[in-house]
Amino acid sequence: MNTLTLKSQIQKMINELDDINILNSIYSILDKATLDPEMKSILSKRAEKSEEDIKHGRTLTMQDFINKTSEIGR
Repeated sequence: MNTLTLKSQIQKMINELDDINILNSIYSILDKATLDPEMKSILSKRAEKSEEDIKHGRTLTMQDFINKTSEIGR
């Protein structure tokens, strides 16, 4: 699906909505998606680093993560 088609489908779905809670949720998501350039740059660099870590096998299992984080504060 290309960007134009996706935008069109999202707009159609939003136009058909009457539930204020869902509309508020969509608004919050879109509002948070418009990050300031500095924050966007920081998050993009972090995502790139994460992709490299995954590519090179630098990951933790869920159990390793739990063990590692449970040691914090002891």
